[in-house]
Amino acid sequence: MSNYLVFMPEDNERVEHEFPHANYRIESGLWAIKSDLPTCAEVCERLGIEDGNTMVVVPMNEYYGRFDRALWQRLDSWSKA
Repeated sequence: MSNYLVFMPEDNERVEHEFPHANYRIESGLWAIKSDLPTCAEVCERLGIEDGNTMVVVPMNEYYGRFDRALWQRLDSWSKA
């Protein structure tokens, strides 16, 4: 399993639909997700990049910063699963 940051400026429901139990909406258009898909390209395909959607997917091997506690709890739970 890998963690990814997903930027989709159209902020549709696709992330929640495709990763229903493994997503965290950071802000409009920006998500953290956990996926069993091994590459950014495969995450993009699952989210419908071939349908003309604009998005960027970045693998998240490490993280650090200050943000809402809920995000850190989610990332921590994903890393332990």
